[in-house]
Amino acid sequence: MSRPGIYTLIDKQLYRAQRDLVNSLVCKAKRSYFVGLIDDCSDDSKKLFSIANRLLNRKQSSALPSHCNSHQLAQSFIDFFHNKVQKIHDSLSPDESPLKPLTSSSLCSFLPTTPDEIQSLLLKLPPKFCKLDPIPTILLKDCSLLFAPIISQIVNLSIEQAKVPSILKCAHITPVLKKPSLDPDSLLNYRPILNLPFLFKILERIIFSRLSNYFLANDLFDPFQSAYRPHHSVETLLVNVSNHILLEMDHGNVTAMLLLDLSAAFDTVNHTILLNTLRSLGVEGQAYEWFKSYLSYHSQIVCINGSKSQSMPLSCGVPQGSVGGPTLFSIYLIGLRHILVRHGIRYHIYADDIQLMISFKPNQLAAETAVHRLESCMKDIHTWMNSQSLKLNLAKCEYLVFGSKAQLSKIDVKSISFSGNTINMSQTCRNLGVIFDCNMTMSGQISNICKSVRYQLRNIGFIRKYLSRSATEKIVHALISSRLDFGNALLYNLPQTQLSKLQKLQNAAARIITLSIKYTHITPILQSLHWLPIKNRIMFKILLLTFHCVQGSAPQYNISLLSPYVPSRNLRSSNSRSLVIPKSTKTWGERAFAHAGPSLWNNLPEDVKSCTSSDSFKDHLKTFLFTL
Repeated sequence: MSRPGIYTLIDKQLYRAQRDLVNSLVCKAKRSYFVGLIDDCSDDSKKLFSIANRLLNRKQSSALPSHCNSHQLAQSFIDFFHNKVQKIHDSLSPDESPLKPLTSSSLCSFLPTTPDEIQSLLLKLPPKFCKLDPIPTILLKDCSLLFAPIISQIVNLSIEQAKVPSILKCAHITPVLKKPSLDPDSLLNYRPILNLPFLFKILERIIFSRLSNYFLANDLFDPFQSAYRPHHSVETLLVNVSNHILLEMDHGNVTAMLLLDLSAAFDTVNHTILLNTLRSLGVEGQAYEWFKSYLSYHSQIVCINGSKSQSMPLSCGVPQGSVGGPTLFSIYLIGLRHILVRHGIRYHIYADDIQLMISFKPNQLAAETAVHRLESCMKDIHTWMNSQSLKLNLAKCEYLVFGSKAQLSKIDVKSISFSGNTINMSQTCRNLGVIFDCNMTMSGQISNICKSVRYQLRNIGFIRKYLSRSATEKIVHALISSRLDFGNALLYNLPQTQLSKLQKLQNAAARIITLSIKYTHITPILQSLHWLPIKNRIMFKILLLTFHCVQGSAPQYNISLLSPYVPSRNLRSSNSRSLVIPKSTKTWGERAFAHAGPSLWNNLPEDVKSCTSSDSFKDHLKTFLFTL
């Protein structure tokens, strides 16, 4: 028998066995818990992102300035946010004179809603909760059958009386640090995140769906405004911009681009000017009075640790956290189109991000002429924005010139100047999340994707042992595939050396899911996951965009890039649903959507091209691409 305090070999073995058992049980419990969390996400990608960040211990920064009194800090924030907007607003000279009618059509009233429409909206809306709501949103959704008639009556009373209840127009603000690396003690480094009552958002969705239908029916939207419109997205815009730049390079031209940014754009909107704009677009009578009530008597408060600031009234701006605010801002910018068309400047707008482009021959005289036109246009834009209570954020405006190295060596346009302001030329820029470089090699974008994906893969590796295969696959789709697929239509026909960097990362993600060792042959693994390789994923995206153009469910600016093939005489190819492939002299033109889309489309089997629904087309297309 061993003496007290002396452990035998058997004790050591028993300890190790018990330790391994406990670790195994803890691991199983964690796996069961994490898998349950991920399975509950269903198709809610935002919730999946949130859970993934929790699992990876990457919680959203809750940093606040050092303080002793939460009420004083809340009041400091509300004063800062209000004074910031007021300072910009006071420095401008708005022109509130009435505008000329832009259409002969009119919208005088809104159609009433029904309990069925309200119930459908309740079930679709995310269960966000505002501290100003009387009951939790999730309870409202669960009892939608009970609440739908009541909410329907409230909405219809608002329509009939052309009034929005003041109690619904108070916004709750949460200050959030813009970047974790910034100084948390400086109020300048915080952005206000607005949250509005759930009932207010339902009322907005009803009204703005009717307003959008009126604008679409009368073709009143700016054709190059891509935000908050059906079938328009960041990707459709970027494909069109890239297409234009590449085709101009293919034709021996260079393209100058200006990316404009506005300071607190949504917050400085002048209500009188906005109402004048709506009236010029045919919004009259009861509908006009409703918007007048909607824009008036808004207020906001900041709440920190349960302590609230004083309520601050808003005399300008549209609520950015609302449903209708972004739509109204798009309408507010409609007058900008006339300036750009008058100067012959090509443009695209996405909310408050404005892109201006002008192409010219690569010689100094043509460059100086083009830059002079751009400067003249910018001078008029600057004047117009001042009259609209909008202010350019010159620190974030960027200027680039796109072309080959040989083309760019022939010109010297290092900056543009207007109204006493100068914007210097950059070599790269971040355009709506995609990095463009002056030679359109997309090397910066690929490097950025690789850096981001490697970071995510490393973190997923830390928690892989706690996840099932299906749960890991969901996490990988949320954090990895989304990054590999965003903007990938711009990577078509790039050198294999660049695409292979992305392919290696996709291979690594597949191995993490299947727990395969590094040197396992990757093709069977990708097939078991039903994943297309990177090159085929790019083709899939381009063909999907082409399908939407053929079906007419794409922006007009992309539909106009494609033309159906019509043979000169009756041939078997007459019914082939083929597209015209434009002539291209260099690899730049072959990368452009106007060339890549028809080239890939014409090689599809007839059963794929004949699909009429998006889901059916994607299923047939993926099957076809797997056979290549």
